[in-house]
Amino acid sequence: MRKSGFIALCAAFAVFLSLTSCGDMPWTRYRIKGTITDSSGNGVAGVTVTAGSKSAVTGDDGKYSIEGLKDEAYTVIPSKAGLAFTPASRTIMVDDQDISGVDFSVVWNPLSSGASGDLEGVAYGNSIYVAAGTGGSVLTSADGTTWTAATSGITSNLRDIVYGTGFVAVGSAGVIFTSADGSSWGLYASGVASDLKGITYANGIYVVVGDGGVILVSTDGTAWGLYTSGVASALNGIVYGTSYVAVGDGGVILTSPDGTVWTAASSGTTENLKGVIHGGGMYVATGSKGSILTSPDGFSWTARTADATVDIEDVGYGNGAFVAVGADGTLLVSRDGGVTWTSQATGTTQNLLGVDYLNNIFFVTGAGGTVLTSSAP
Repeated sequence: MRKSGFIALCAAFAVFLSLTSCGDMPWTRYRIKGTITDSSGNGVAGVTVTAGSKSAVTGDDGKYSIEGLKDEAYTVIPSKAGLAFTPASRTIMVDDQDISGVDFSVVWNPLSSGASGDLEGVAYGNSIYVAAGTGGSVLTSADGTTWTAATSGITSNLRDIVYGTGFVAVGSAGVIFTSADGSSWGLYASGVASDLKGITYANGIYVVVGDGGVILVSTDGTAWGLYTSGVASALNGIVYGTSYVAVGDGGVILTSPDGTVWTAASSGTTENLKGVIHGGGMYVATGSKGSILTSPDGFSWTARTADATVDIEDVGYGNGAFVAVGADGTLLVSRDGGVTWTSQATGTTQNLLGVDYLNNIFFVTGAGGTVLTSSAP
């Protein structure tokens, strides 16, 4: 019995040495831990985080812990359908201890809009968010997160929307659509049959631009006057900064102090310009083939370079940042007045068509009912 016991002890010791030499002892295993949050700092649940052959899934608080890791370098990768993470991965060295604070963030949060068509823009007023798009699509939301379809009563494509004294949406074949609450809509005669592409509200007036150089002005959104732009090109976007600035096909840029008398400015490009915004003392215009222009006054424009060759459909401004969006899920951010631009992952390849900054949140809209939000891009 003593001999057999000694043999058993030796065998156990041999197993111990084998496990130790292979680094497989349970007490030599470590953890990588972290948190995944959205742009508002909230935890993101259901994200699979992998490190080598090991993985873990985040809980409701966005936290994860990958167990049973040996001493070596790991590439930690988060993944969840429809989300893009910053950074996309991290290289972590496990060396005789647990590793904490391996965090990731989701900069652009995808929302379920319930829409299948294109969404072109979002406006906020009267304590309600309203999105507009193709086929007369109108969506409303009390919190900017949960969206409900409203009955518009039309099938025309809506191209832009703004809130002034009420919601006004514009679209194809001269459509002008107004609502006080985003749910009940009235159709008003614009006096033109041209497609209307952009609208802004400033200084107590609505100004609309569209195909054929059309410019319309109204104080109440229901009675409209037609004004001469001096161009026949399609006008695609308009904004008010220190003056009204409209942009259009062929590099057209027009400026006006009051929305009624317009003067042409030289853009230095023949590309089609699609979006324009003013913020931080600077105008930024975007357009086809990755075109981005900046101007301090709306008259003198400088071309900027960005890592994009696709059409840049729209541009917004908020919290010190310009955000430009375009084809194939392209999204660019500038924090230096539009001079330099950085690409951000959006988690989608849908064409992005509009960007609006409302209540400290960027709303990006696009094809297939796409809605993305971020408070800190």
